[in-house]
Amino acid sequence: MAPPKKKNKRDVVDPTWNHCVRATELTDPKAVDNTRLKLVCNYCGKTLSGGVSRMKHHLARIHHNAKPCEKVLEDVTNMFLKILKELKQRNCIEQGDVDVDCFDEVENVISKRGSMDQYVSKTKAKQVTLPSMLKNQTKPCVDICRMTYGEALPFSLVKSSWFHNTIQSIGKYGKGLKPPSYHAVRVTFLKKEVDNVHSTLEKYKSEWKKVGCSLMSDGWQDGCGCSITNFLVNSPKGTVFLKSLDTSSIIKNGVALFELLDTFVEEIGEENVIQVVTDSASAFVLAGELLKDKRKKLLWSPCAAHCIGRILKHTKNHNLARPAVTRFATAYLTLKSILTQRNGLRAMFTSSAWCKSSYAKTRNGLDVQQIVLDAKFWNAIRYCLKGVLPLVKVLRLVDGDAKPAMGYIYEAMDRAKEQIEKNFNKVKKRYAAI
Repeated sequence: MAPPKKKNKRDVVDPTWNHCVRATELTDPKAVDNTRLKLVCNYCGKTLSGGVSRMKHHLARIHHNAKPCEKVLEDVTNMFLKILKELKQRNCIEQGDVDVDCFDEVENVISKRGSMDQYVSKTKAKQVTLPSMLKNQTKPCVDICRMTYGEALPFSLVKSSWFHNTIQSIGKYGKGLKPPSYHAVRVTFLKKEVDNVHSTLEKYKSEWKKVGCSLMSDGWQDGCGCSITNFLVNSPKGTVFLKSLDTSSIIKNGVALFELLDTFVEEIGEENVIQVVTDSASAFVLAGELLKDKRKKLLWSPCAAHCIGRILKHTKNHNLARPAVTRFATAYLTLKSILTQRNGLRAMFTSSAWCKSSYAKTRNGLDVQQIVLDAKFWNAIRYCLKGVLPLVKVLRLVDGDAKPAMGYIYEAMDRAKEQIEKNFNKVKKRYAAI
């Protein structure tokens, strides 16, 4: 008599073997098919290849990896659902990607309604898996992108908090949301939003009456060379945008700028305006003087960022080698980067690759090589940065989003002077001109 067949450790601990048998054992109890294990379900008699993993899915009655068993007991199904979930959590499932979230949903259905049939249908219903969920999310994203391309909307729209709030709002509403009509967007909701802005503005105006405010102008040029000036009002509560105007025809006319600023002071209320802040161009200087002559109680102040920018742009009334308008002192920050890379730059002009280059034989190439290899060039950069970098820090302070009080700006300038003095080892003849 042959000895009884030994069961391996997995056969003993895995409860799946209590609900199925090997197909070979039904025909020949002595035969064992180790190359491709086939199992037969004890309930429906279906034969599955692939081992106990597929049998677990079969008995759990989920549409993944195996056809659901239609005759298995409900208690057995619930047990295998929990087993598969635990296996997934331990990263022990070897075949297929099983959506663990769907098990949580199944258990909720079972606990609330008491029947698997509420969730798993015996018809052609399909289990929602992670790949299918991602596929369902792709189409809305494609539609959003196509709308962006088709209407030539800026790509930066997707970074807007308004955009993300809109997507969240639509998602929370769910199916059946009807978009607003053309009339609603153009008239109904637009009017409501305008009323909302005016209501918010009233809160700022009440602040202006209590503590006063500053009228500010900020000029810039668009791509067509037109001078655009923005007008804003600042108070401790925050900054409010008033209007943006094309000032190309009057930007160099001090009297015209005075009349424009005066209309804004009148609109805000002369009793509320403490100071008017503009850049320090000659036309605005004249406009400020005329405004102070007419409105005796207000002050005119030049923009601190513009003043420091002009300090960094000129040296003893001579323009820099590249006299570009460097609002954020880009040229000086570039000098700092060049100084940091001085060893690499000098090595480049002494390398064999440079000597073999066609540029090494040109007049410009030889001039640049001589400059880079000259110690005076690097000493000049060091001298420049010692005087400039403390001022750049002040520029960043006054040109940031947070508008510091004037007292902080004066203190920052004093500290900048002290740092410049320290950078030159307090040798007065070296920093006096700066």
